[in-house]
Amino acid sequence: MSFGVVSCIYLHIALKLSWKANMPSDKDKEVRDPAALELFKSLGLDSKTAQNAVANPKVTANLTDVVREVGDLHRSIVSPFS
Repeated sequence: MSFGVVSCIYLHIALKLSWKANMPSDKDKEVRDPAALELFKSLGLDSKTAQNAVANPKVTANLTDVVREVGDLHRSIVSPFS
């Protein structure tokens, strides 16, 4: 299984689990973390989904942690062969 597939699976699971948390209200639609928004978009999330994820601090934290863990996993797999 390639790194891209694994990272997509992790993100999908994290997003699904995190989405059960309280959904942001309309007043929370401003971008709280522009860096996280750009990170989520760069991973393939559409703009609306990325904005909704960033509007909820708990979702933002969970997804950012998953991205960091996947990056660490990827580095540990690739570095022995570099």
